[in-house]
Order: sequence, then structure tokens, then C-alpha cells
Amino acid sequence: MAEIRALRDRRRAQTALEVCDATLDLFEDHGVDATRVEDIAAAAGISTRTFFRYFPSKEHAACAGDPSLEAIVDDAVAGLRLDRPLLPQLEDLQRAAIGVLVEHEASNVRSLKLWRLIQAEPALAQVAAGVRNDRCLELAGRMRTALGSSVDDFELDLALAVWQSTAATAYVRWAAGTTAGDPVSLLESYERAVALLPGLIER
Repeated sequence: MAEIRALRDRRRAQTALEVCDATLDLFEDHGVDATRVEDIAAAAGISTRTFFRYFPSKEHAACAGDPSLEAIVDDAVAGLRLDRPLLPQLEDLQRAAIGVLVEHEASNVRSLKLWRLIQAEPALAQVAAGVRNDRCLELAGRMRTALGSSVDDFELDLALAVWQSTAATAYVRWAAGTTAGDPVSLLESYERAVALLPGLIER
């Protein structure tokens, strides 16, 4: 039974990514407003009804989570330590996630397309920000469970807010540089953002 459930989960995750890829391609070619859910469903080889079993909107389809990153988050949460500041541990999680993107070309291309589109499409940017926030809240809950009652909630919330903003800024700069023909690696962009943080605090 567990094997059947795992197979279904893998198939569902694969279908979600196929819908995501179709969505991003159509958004790139036609823009968000001109792309219909029916167009996405046809391109992904599913029915419109099936589309809505996976995503509440076309913008959400562009922001599908990548299963290849789930193990990174699981390992990071399992390895959390209270004797270390939380922010550096979150930064290590981000570096590991970037490493996965670099290793998996499809994931890297998907992420780059999304962040480039976010800069040009306000409706998508708004939904993407909400999706990131929901994932951050889910991570916060998992971290609280893993660390127990001894965790400082204020410190955790602040660390997550700083981490999320730093990562988003790095992704934006990465996508913008690629679009402008002045590419920089995502890891370099993130490391620069992290390096700038202490200076901002000192000022």
C-alpha cells in the first residue's frame, strides 16, 4: 500500500511539473493575461477539470513546488540546532537548494523562467509572493516542531523574514542579470546578498 501511495505521489508531482512547464512556456510566449487555463491544460495534455485538481489558478501553476528540493528542506529541518544562530542555518539550506537547481537543469531553467516573468507580470508577482509566504509559514511550523518549546519565536520569525527577503533579492538579481545579458550565477548572487547583510546592520 505504501509503495502504491508513493507511486501516486511521484506521478502527481510529475504531472504538476509538466503543467508548470507548460504554463511558464505559454506565459513567456503570450503573457499571463492572454493565456487561458484551457490553453495550459491542452499544452500539458490534461483536461481543464484536472488542471483545477492541481492548482487554483494559472498563476499558481507557474509557481509549482519542485520535489527535488523537498529532501533539502527535510534534511535542514532534521539537522536544526539551538546552539547555533538560526539565520546561518537557513542560509545553508538556501545554498543546498541552489546546488540542487544547478545540478538539475530542468529545475534551474524552470526557476529562471519564473523569476524573469515575475519582473514583467504584476499579477504573477503577487501570487508568487503569496506562495513564497505560505511556504515560509509552513517551514516555520516545521522548525518550531523540530526545535520544541525552547525556540525563541521572535528570533525564528525574524530569521525567516530576513532569509526569505535575502533569497528573493538574490533570485531577482540573478534573473535580471540574465535578461540584461550580464549573467551571474545564482550562488554568486546569493552570496553577495548574504555578504551585504552585516554592512546594512552596521549602518
